[in-house]
Amino acid sequence: MPLAMVSATCFIPTLVGARVGRTSLPAIAPRQLPFSSFTTQRAGTGEFYSTNNNEISLLHSYTNLRTTWTHILQVNPVVLFEGSPALLLFYDASAGTGEFHTVNNGAISLLNSITGWRTSWTHILPGRFGGNGATDLLFYDAAAGIGEFYTVADGTISLLRSNIGWRTSWTHIVRGSFGGSGATDDLLFYDAASGTGEFYTVNNGTISLLRSNAGWRSSWKFIIPGKFVGTGIDSTDLFFYDATSGTGEFYTVSGGQLSLMQSKSDYRVSWTHIVPGIFDSKSLEGGAGRGLIVSSDAGGGGDDN
Repeated sequence: MPLAMVSATCFIPTLVGARVGRTSLPAIAPRQLPFSSFTTQRAGTGEFYSTNNNEISLLHSYTNLRTTWTHILQVNPVVLFEGSPALLLFYDASAGTGEFHTVNNGAISLLNSITGWRTSWTHILPGRFGGNGATDLLFYDAAAGIGEFYTVADGTISLLRSNIGWRTSWTHIVRGSFGGSGATDDLLFYDAASGTGEFYTVNNGTISLLRSNAGWRSSWKFIIPGKFVGTGIDSTDLFFYDATSGTGEFYTVSGGQLSLMQSKSDYRVSWTHIVPGIFDSKSLEGGAGRGLIVSSDAGGGGDDN
């Protein structure tokens, strides 16, 4: 079975949050990618797989999932699907419904279903935004320019801070360690139309500008965080992919300042998903390891670069 199927609309490794369609993915730590899930939105099908030595094995298949989920993300990214239960958030924008499910060995159980949510959330990201080490959530409504931070406990959310007046044109939001204190996650906001990228620190739901960058390429389709340098420094690197030109660029980040590591212009232009992770055993044998970019096009083919 190929890594990515033709019908898969959402591929979720552990430690990765995803929005069905456009996706923004947090970084993955080594040794923490043994289980994954595929969802086929139109069919209401979800399948959980274990991965080992480039082989995948089916854990559990579901055929009765709601077909209107627009976002699916893992809320507690430090927990694996095997052992301690992981926590998944399913969000149906049209219905304004959010459901928290626990996952254990591929078996999902409803923890809490919440109605009455805003129907216009465009981005939902997990992260450490409250400063206490727990996983929080950032909800962003692009049309209204609203960003709200929530704490999560036992499948319920509590408002940490509501922010108004945010730019309404952010197309990508990425979390990582970009030069802040390290007590909480930092955020990168990217506005494709204006070619602007802004890095912010977060403290109890309050964001503070770290650096604003103008003149970025306006055609980046994906911005992927990860560890791609192998220096062991506690910072997040970034991979930018432009599907129009087939360009991919790797950057290190320090204090919100990008430094180019590598640029290639011979990537396939038809990649629809890019997922970072540790996919070969050599990366786990010691040292800093390697970060691989594995991607899939609409034909179900997979490749690494």
